[in-house]
Amino acid sequence: MKGLLTHICGMGSFYYFAYGSNMLTERLAARCPSAEPLGAATVAGYAVTFSKYSTVDGSGKATLIAREGHLAHGALFSVGLDDLSKLDACEGPGYRRIDNFHVALHAETVPIKASVYVAIDPIAGLKPFCWYKALTIAGAYQHALPDAHVQTLHRRAHDEDLLLERTTRLEALRAFERAGIADYKELLNGSRGNGR
Repeated sequence: MKGLLTHICGMGSFYYFAYGSNMLTERLAARCPSAEPLGAATVAGYAVTFSKYSTVDGSGKATLIAREGHLAHGALFSVGLDDLSKLDACEGPGYRRIDNFHVALHAETVPIKASVYVAIDPIAGLKPFCWYKALTIAGAYQHALPDAHVQTLHRRAHDEDLLLERTTRLEALRAFERAGIADYKELLNGSRGNGR
């Protein structure tokens, strides 16, 4: 992925808006060790869907879709420029990086320009695997996103992943473990997955 990074936020880092599985700090930090969470954030005029086709496992991954009157919820991170190529690689084919998205950090009044990844060719009707949906819900809880957004994520249909040794599934399980989530399937049932 190529793009001109125009929003350096000081000391060799940039802003990144995560709204899918990368919202879970432990997930993103395993991919980009420099990532530091800055707080909950929103993007006006967009909604979060699972309509990005994964060329790795055929499931639906999160993307932003332009939708008038909607507000996409996520988390803003500071990420070191040295990790930009890692972030591009983990997002993989099918996404394009946009470096000048206007993001509203809840604690700030002035919009921030951030990098975001959106599907090049979204496909309606895709479903995420259960563990991917759970990562997204876990990140939403972690950053205290609005209950209405969390409930919307809960209502999205998902598929069970029958390939238990899938590399991406095992990576997700390690992220849950680092985040102190004992049973990710509890997240799908409305619990926070850690007994709370």
